[in-house]
Amino acid sequence: MPLIEADETFAEMEHAIGEAEREVLMAYWTLAPHLELASDRPGSWEDLLSRAARRGVKFRILLADFDPVFTQHLHRNAWDTFHRLRGINRSDDKASGAVEVICSRNPARPNLAERLAGHVLTPFELRKVARRLNREAAGNAERAVAIEQSLPGLWHHLKRKGARFSVRFPRPVRALPGSHHEKLCIVDRTVAFAGGLDIGERRYDTADHEDDSPWHDLACRIEGPVVGNLLDHFIDRWNSEVEAFRRHVGTLPRRSADILDQSGKLSELHHAATGRHVPDGQGDVAVAFSPVRTPRNGNGSPPDIATAVAETIRSARRFIYIESQYLREPAVVDWLTEAANRHPELEVILLLPLAPERLSPDGEWSRATRHGHWLQQRNVERLREALGARFGVFTLLSRQPSRPEDATEDTALGARSIYVHAKVIIADDRMAMIGSANLNGRSFRLDTETALVWKEGDAVRAFRERLWRHHLDSAMPDAFDPLTQSGLELWNKASERNNQAAIPDRPGFCVRFETEWLERNARRSRLIRNRFV
Repeated sequence: MPLIEADETFAEMEHAIGEAEREVLMAYWTLAPHLELASDRPGSWEDLLSRAARRGVKFRILLADFDPVFTQHLHRNAWDTFHRLRGINRSDDKASGAVEVICSRNPARPNLAERLAGHVLTPFELRKVARRLNREAAGNAERAVAIEQSLPGLWHHLKRKGARFSVRFPRPVRALPGSHHEKLCIVDRTVAFAGGLDIGERRYDTADHEDDSPWHDLACRIEGPVVGNLLDHFIDRWNSEVEAFRRHVGTLPRRSADILDQSGKLSELHHAATGRHVPDGQGDVAVAFSPVRTPRNGNGSPPDIATAVAETIRSARRFIYIESQYLREPAVVDWLTEAANRHPELEVILLLPLAPERLSPDGEWSRATRHGHWLQQRNVERLREALGARFGVFTLLSRQPSRPEDATEDTALGARSIYVHAKVIIADDRMAMIGSANLNGRSFRLDTETALVWKEGDAVRAFRERLWRHHLDSAMPDAFDPLTQSGLELWNKASERNNQAAIPDRPGFCVRFETEWLERNARRSRLIRNRFV
């Protein structure tokens, strides 16, 4: 069952965890324990997990860890969450030992050229990190200790004396270019949730998009045999991470008994009985992972993300509808162009965020961000040139008037943008792909991703109709069939009306995607690898 927007997704997840009897398995890029619950249950996500732990539910949680030097704020957020979730075990005797957590480092490593560049840049970046931490500590030794505990990845590189941080004698740094980007929750091995939504404040929004940070996202609630495929994937990943985490923690300077105790208490998981797994291509729903992880039960390997994207695109004859945070992988443009060349009636409708990234804290676009913008601009232009009138690119605007404090890249036509974070492809109302993977090099080659490939025609059509009505509202006719009518013409008319109308008079949220700001800020970099953006 597809779920549109975070309020719908979180409410379903909260109910499932609230009713859990034995076990909850979670893997997230980010998870905010303090986030208030979306349903009528009281408290925060931390409270929800604590109540389940006191009932005897066991939690195994994989948090994505990040490079501590170049993405220090993400690394710190992960470890702050680690300590907070581990605290559930100490909150009540009934919850003791119920929550096991790993800060999981993606095994992808930089090549030789990337390592050499990192060695050159790291000393400069470490000095900037030390200055930021010293400003934050502000001479308070107790605050500095707390900061240090939340940044174990920097213990080899920074030293603290009292309330002051400084750079240690330089040592080799092994950068972490990849991350575990999947968003997956499995309850009692019978119900699963997967898609694009992490558990965090910025992700929360409703179908009206009246939140201060409007956000559009999708997830799925899954039952049935395919849950076994997701379960195999999680168990394989958890068991490999148990040993990797122990080794990593063992290399850290001995200053956190809590982490070391935790690494010793991690327990492996056992696979479910055979017969639940659905091999690729069988059943109504299949799954795809990136990088490829082969289930241990011998029933076949799911496709990787890139293969699943290509097969979904190649299945289309009449229309392809795509929502993605990024369109930066040139191969996707090749697949779309080839499909359009084979099928002269094929139309491509693309939905992108107005601004896929924001300005850095110092008010400048980074080199990597500019290069990512350049890739996206080039791919959009390639599709326009190849498909002409059979291609349209759109974005979403809320009905909230823009405010003076809003960043210029977050507003258009006098309104605040809705950040498109969803990752979905729909082909001819016969096949849909929903997951965590973007159409970029990171998702195809570096990051761990999960996606569902859904082949139930009637259900796919019902999902597409509901999703388009969400975006188009009254501009969507009651009886509309994109297999016999032009879906692109429908989107063009709706967006043109919204581009001309005053904010209160706009049906739905879609508008034409203008690329002028991309053209102004896009800049190719020979130093940035495409797989990093």
